[in-house]
Formats: sequence, structure tokens, C-alpha cells
Amino acid sequence: GGAQGFGGFDFSGFQQQGFDMGDLGDIFSDFFGGTGGGRGPRRGRDLATEIDIQLTEAVLGVEKKINLGHQANCEVCKGSGAKPGTSMDTCGKCSGKGSIQEMRQTILGSFATNRICDTCEGEGKIPKERCGTCSGKGVVNKREEIVINIPSGIESGQSLKMVGKGEAIKNGKTGDLYIKINIAKPKKVSTKAKQLLEELAKEGI
Repeated sequence: GGAQGFGGFDFSGFQQQGFDMGDLGDIFSDFFGGTGGGRGPRRGRDLATEIDIQLTEAVLGVEKKINLGHQANCEVCKGSGAKPGTSMDTCGKCSGKGSIQEMRQTILGSFATNRICDTCEGEGKIPKERCGTCSGKGVVNKREEIVINIPSGIESGQSLKMVGKGEAIKNGKTGDLYIKINIAKPKKVSTKAKQLLEELAKEGI
């Protein structure tokens, strides 16, 4: 505790001898809590957008619809990438392990690290016949109308989370969608709106 790096020690000499200093962070990550590749839960990217609503809509709550273009699971192969009715073969590149072991040379010596197999994407299996709709990717680009239920009393700048409405990924969990709510400032407040706000204020809302 309290140590400042490596005390100002110059590692440039090791780089001249063929050691890759850029890999040190990855090596230490593998030792101290890193995954080092291999199988693990895979998840698609989260998406974010924002919409504008009126003050009265924020007070009373409102239902809004947005048109979202995103990467979704292929409906034909259900995200597996395989042609329906066909089987899966063991990946020849990783022999079904889902990861590939590599030797890396560092100033600490040679270390074996694992990375996810880029052929089977960590699954250990590949489709015997690829899905014709998604070309074996398991996902397709899709434009979808999404209904957003905005609760009453929401404040400007708050965000709503819609689970599973983000980017899909082959054989993985779909990301989430975050919607930031912006409440437009009214140029002129109607008499009816004023009365509504006054009644809500009396009720302590």
C-alpha cells in the first residue's frame, strides 16, 4: 500500500530485448481476477436514446412509441445460427473447448493465456448447416416499434430501462435499452393545466 508504480524503474531495456510491455496489464489481469478468455456469459450491447414529452404528460403519465433499429435475434434459427432441423459439429479450431491457449513472452517469462475461439465464439460447436436467413450469424438487423410506458410524476433527465430491448448477440443475452426523458418547458401554460397543477400541489403530489 502507498507504493507509487515501480518506484521509477525504467523498463525500456526490456522492450529492446524483445519483451512486449503492452501485454503486462493483460498478464496481471489474468493473475488478479481476470477471466483470461474461455467461456463465460456473453451479452449484447446496451442502447440509449431520449424522447421529449410535455409537462402535462409528465404529470399524468403517457404512452409513447419509438421506431428503433437494432440487432435482434434471428427468428428462424432462434439465435443459434444453425439451419432449423440440422445438428451442430464440434469446432475443429478449439476442439470443442470454446477457447484457445496461447503462449505469451513477457519480462516475467512465458505464460499460457486463453482467449475465446473466434470460429465458434466460445460455444465449442459450429452449425453443420448455416441458417439461410442470418447466414449463421444468429442475429439480423431489425427495425422495431417499441411502446414506452412513462409513469406519472417522472422528472426531466430521468431514464427508463427496458430489459432485453438492446443489441442481441449470438448465443448470448440481449442488452438493455435506456430511454432518457426530457420534459419540454411550455411557452404558455393553459388555464386547465394550471388548475390541474394546483390540485396536484394541494394533494402533495
